[in-house]
Amino acid sequence: MTARTATLLSRGLLGLAIVMVAASALASARISDVRLTAPIVVGGEKSFELGSSGLPLGMFCDSSFVSTGVRLAPGETLLLFTDGVTEANDATGSEFGTERLRASINGSASGHPTELLQKCVSAVTAFRNGTARNDDLTMLALKYTGAAN
Repeated sequence: MTARTATLLSRGLLGLAIVMVAASALASARISDVRLTAPIVVGGEKSFELGSSGLPLGMFCDSSFVSTGVRLAPGETLLLFTDGVTEANDATGSEFGTERLRASINGSASGHPTELLQKCVSAVTAFRNGTARNDDLTMLALKYTGAAN
């Protein structure tokens, strides 16, 4: 079996470490939990959050990090994002939140990852309704298009 392994590490943007292995029959990811936002798996009509309990990367020099895993089914997308997405404010100071984010992307698994990201940005922009951004909107969408397990 041949596999491609890609390691992505972002200290300033997403603050997480991911190892993705894509083989002919599976796509799995090991995520070292070094950020405050929980990744979301988008598939079919629903989405679900992976747990997040880690400290931000680089905050404490003696920190240890827990690794969690997920196996994506064909067509599922792993959405990673910074807290600037969920903490975007409207004019009243209310935050966009994870529930609004999930509602904006439910049913979006069949499209291209770029379309999913555009839906996220559009939903946050509409929620802000002209309010100035107070943080970054950094997102990464990884879609598995391989064969079923």
